[in-house]
Amino acid sequence: MRVKKQVIRQHHPVRDLTIAAIVVIAIGASAYALYVHAASWAQDELSALQEERDELMTAVGALGEGNTQLRERVAILARAQQVEGKAYEDVDTYLRSLQDEVLALKEEVAFYRGIVSDGKEKGLKIQTFVVDKETNPGAYRFQLVLTQHLKRVQMISGTVKLNVLDDQNKRPTTLLLSDMSGEQANSLSFEFKFFQRIEGRFTLPDGFNPDRLQIQVVSKGKTPASVEKSFEWRGLTS
Repeated sequence: MRVKKQVIRQHHPVRDLTIAAIVVIAIGASAYALYVHAASWAQDELSALQEERDELMTAVGALGEGNTQLRERVAILARAQQVEGKAYEDVDTYLRSLQDEVLALKEEVAFYRGIVSDGKEKGLKIQTFVVDKETNPGAYRFQLVLTQHLKRVQMISGTVKLNVLDDQNKRPTTLLLSDMSGEQANSLSFEFKFFQRIEGRFTLPDGFNPDRLQIQVVSKGKTPASVEKSFEWRGLTS
């Protein structure tokens, strides 16, 4: 029969409590040290992030200011371009008007030269007669220029009769000015010293085939003068 040995161990409660307290204190100190380190690191990171944020905000502000300046610059350039375009249009319009005036003056000079060159023929004269078609069918406008060349120039007045003849039919037909213009008078009046332009319009009726146009100019006074001229219709409107 085996005899069990008993082991007697001494119990030290004070020592155990001391060891436990030391362990707890060590763990607490480590945790506190870790907390302090983490808090310091977090504070440093927060400060760095705040500085970076401030720098970004400054950069954003600078970009916004630059963008505003660019917008203002673009607006100024656009306005300048509009002003430049308007000025160019004004100059172009002015130059065109000058060209038209120069052309009109050249035509006027040519007209006066024609009058002077024909000055050898004395008395009342049919200088020019022009007929132009208008938009409406059978509608025409005309311009008649009368001149006079005398040694002693004086005012002259009188009437102009304008007739259109249709000789192609079996019965020749003559249209008076009153028939073509709707006016009651069959003649036009004139009064001038050197020359006069007479302008007007007339409309030929449907079915009328013009062949010739006759002009008769008769002056008033003690010694009346009469001038007649006939034009082929094809030559007038070609």
